[in-house]
Amino acid sequence: MILVYSHKITPRLTYIFRQIFIRILELPVDFTSTIEKFVSHSGPKISYTHQPLGKEFFIASHDLLFQQGIQEVEVEVSNWSGTPAFFKLSKDSQLPFDIFAASFYLMSRYEEFLPHIKDELGSFLP
Repeated sequence: MILVYSHKITPRLTYIFRQIFIRILELPVDFTSTIEKFVSHSGPKISYTHQPLGKEFFIASHDLLFQQGIQEVEVEVSNWSGTPAFFKLSKDSQLPFDIFAASFYLMSRYEEFLPHIKDELGSFLP
């Protein structure tokens, strides 16, 4: 089982981690916001928060998975080794972008819940 530490466990966070780990990778996952439980865990673990706790696999978190409601989110696409990526983060993170927030944004089709203008065919205008 992979243990995920985060300073705040939210429905968005558990949804996307379960989608990735359980449904796609077929790996069990559990969550904790207790540092002691995370540190004492002897199996694989990921911290998903603002700062690493130690030498664990750390992904710096974007605020998207901790928000409630639908809010305008700035998406700036950058290049990561030839792959488009967004929600760019600090250099301390194992990845230079928040793959979990980006996955949630794409899988939930977040942008479609925001106010937008469509053309006469119902397509989004750039």
